[in-house]
Amino acid sequence: MDKTIPDKVFFPNLDGLRYIAFALVFIQHAFSIPFEPLLPKSYLLNKLTNAFLWAGGYGVSCFFVLSGFLITYLLLLEKQRTGKIDIPAFYMRRTLRIWPLYFALVLFTFFIYYPQHGTSFSQLTPEKWKYFYFLTNMAYLVPGGGIHPAGISWSVAIEEQFYLVWPLLFLAVPFRWSKWIFPSVMLLSFAFRIQHPTNYDVLYYHTFANFYDLAIGGLTAWLAFKENTFRSFFELRTFTERMLIYSIGIVLIIFGKSIQPDEWYLIIQRVLTTAFFAFIIMDQCYASSDVMKFSGSSFLSKWGKYTYGMYMLHPITIDYSLDWFGKYLFKDQIGLNTLFVGIIALGFTHLICYFSFHYFETPFLKLKQRFSHIQTR
Repeated sequence: MDKTIPDKVFFPNLDGLRYIAFALVFIQHAFSIPFEPLLPKSYLLNKLTNAFLWAGGYGVSCFFVLSGFLITYLLLLEKQRTGKIDIPAFYMRRTLRIWPLYFALVLFTFFIYYPQHGTSFSQLTPEKWKYFYFLTNMAYLVPGGGIHPAGISWSVAIEEQFYLVWPLLFLAVPFRWSKWIFPSVMLLSFAFRIQHPTNYDVLYYHTFANFYDLAIGGLTAWLAFKENTFRSFFELRTFTERMLIYSIGIVLIIFGKSIQPDEWYLIIQRVLTTAFFAFIIMDQCYASSDVMKFSGSSFLSKWGKYTYGMYMLHPITIDYSLDWFGKYLFKDQIGLNTLFVGIIALGFTHLICYFSFHYFETPFLKLKQRFSHIQTR
């Protein structure tokens, strides 16, 4: 066995990256629309604050790259240690991790949230049935198909579609040729994006448009697993070199739309930003220096493991915080009102997801370990 591969698979810095990705999504959902009219008029300050408030899409893309990396790494390690990939066990692990909270959110939305607002299940859009089949993202491609707050599950639906086909590709393709899976999927996804350069909804929500992000995460895992020189590249980077790459990536996120024509923005820039997220994953996992490692923050490390629940449930906490507190705080000062309601919603999100993880999700996670051939922490 390769001595560089640990007995237990755990990338401690990635928990912090998960939390940062969640925070980007939360900030957009809680603050962006109310604060947008208050943004500074200065070009530079406007760009900085606008990028900060509307970075949720980057958070989702980062989640995709992370998922592709971790799932592929575990599949490769299972193949190395057992000589095969146990596909039924893989599906069972994904089911036990994703389905309980996913369907809890969908059922809450349809049978509690909407009846509270005077709408019955039968009155909802016909697209509601797609939510039961992990096709939420495809529902968004139909006018009126987004059903709040369950609509947040669109990205989880894409990941489930990815999980459905990804191990089958490794089963169908001889393992010695498996490295060609990644560029093939990336090329096909990129070709799909090029075919829809001006259709924002398709570029943002469609399965084929998003498989690029997941595949580049998979390619990163394959290179990290197979190529010592690839890992060494990140191990040997100096602090200055690392900070330079981080700075270039952040500048690209902030100013990229100003550099490229609008119709190519989601096609070209997303290729570059996903490469940046792949760099962050490798840097966090393999850089020899602990400077700028997310595991250095006990807060990020602790709360990063709760981010699936925090991502799925935060639209509910934002809504109820607005209902319960929005009318009583700074009613005539939209900025202060939004800020305080958002802080309250963030606190509720942490609290609810802590209990959800320990008292609802954990029993399923313990059962999930019975179907695992690889020990994880």
